[in-house]
Amino acid sequence: MPIIRKGIFVSDHWHECALAESVHHHRDCIVPFDGWIESRARGSRTGEAGLGILVGPQVCAESLQDFDPQVQLVVIEFSSAGDGRGFSLAGYVRRAGFTGEMRARGPLTPEQYPHLTACGFDTVEVPEELAQRHGELSWRRCFGAYPNRYQSALGTRASIVQQRVGDMDSRAAQRGEELV
Repeated sequence: MPIIRKGIFVSDHWHECALAESVHHHRDCIVPFDGWIESRARGSRTGEAGLGILVGPQVCAESLQDFDPQVQLVVIEFSSAGDGRGFSLAGYVRRAGFTGEMRARGPLTPEQYPHLTACGFDTVEVPEELAQRHGELSWRRCFGAYPNRYQSALGTRASIVQQRVGDMDSRAAQRGEELV
């Protein structure tokens, strides 16, 4: 499936692996979430390659609180374009402190791209059919299409309301006034 980063189709160096394979191979592996949880409980570690975990929409957000520093990629699956659970999971993962790459996977559309990035996704993986139907240009146009939001995005971007309050504070400070 094609990978989209900043609106551009890019190659992917990650491979889907069973957890046992990731220990023996020197390549970056994506392992199922349940297998990753079981291996942590046993205290087993993966090899020297990068570790990614695949999180389905049924995973409880609370189970995503504590990330091993070995985890470099979290892939969150969307079962359909109308499934909003992945957006919630992404926000939870970022608020829990995960700073690695976060990828949305599933039948997503370019129109959802600004919302995906606002929730903390770095990359999007879509089925080949959708990639061909929409094309790279559609994804590129939608990347950063809505720089101003009514809700704060994860990261540093302020909401429209926060920007307006900041503007009011700046103007008041210039006049020597203090807002309450």
